[in-house]
Amino acid sequence: MLKKISINLTFYIAIILVIFFKVYDIYFYFFIFVFLHELAHIFMAKKFNLGIKKIVITALGQMAVIDNIERLELYKKLLIVGIGVVLNIFLAFIFGIFTNEKMQLIKNINLSIAFFNCLPIFPLDGGRFFCYILGSRVGDLKASIVTKRISLFLSFSMFLLGF
Repeated sequence: MLKKISINLTFYIAIILVIFFKVYDIYFYFFIFVFLHELAHIFMAKKFNLGIKKIVITALGQMAVIDNIERLELYKKLLIVGIGVVLNIFLAFIFGIFTNEKMQLIKNINLSIAFFNCLPIFPLDGGRFFCYILGSRVGDLKASIVTKRISLFLSFSMFLLGF
């Protein structure tokens, strides 16, 4: 059962920036498709009888914190983590069929969400996916340490490159 929805300060800052720069459409679509991405995670977690501890709303969308995911078999963890990216790729394909500018924008937003979430940076899906696979080989603690180091390196590198 959902116990808490928390709104991060970055969300309010993002809303102010959206209003200031008048990028309503892009942010609205981005937010909606990240929301659908998170619903896919929640749906798959519910299929495995897991609860949702909380949902965190940030500038970049939402994040579902799933209760007791660590007790699942590896393939179930990977299904829960991977389903969001699969949904965004599927939606990109569907919207890509249409040729008008707005549908192409939505296609590109979904591809961007999928690509970004595949990066092996924790807490993104790619970071979780990497950590779960590595954890099954070397243990959860060592996998967490390695994932955090890779996440810091990639995040810092992206920052330096202006991403």
